[in-house]
Amino acid sequence: MKDTLHEVLHMLMEITGFQTAWIYFIEEDGSYELMAEVSLPEALAKDRKQLMCQNDCYCINRYTKGSLQSATNIINC
Repeated sequence: MKDTLHEVLHMLMEITGFQTAWIYFIEEDGSYELMAEVSLPEALAKDRKQLMCQNDCYCINRYTKGSLQSATNIINC
């Protein structure tokens, strides 16, 4: 499934012109897994994407609080 998501994300980026993107699967208990990513900035990609997989992820926190309603440019990362 991860390979398929990665391919679809690449296609989406070609169509939209986005420079970077990622997909998380979020469980009802709040746990999550990074399923696909494309062209992460160096800071997010370092240490095997550690910042993308910790409990203090800005995107996940905003989503679970209900304040992340659409794709957005998140400088906080």
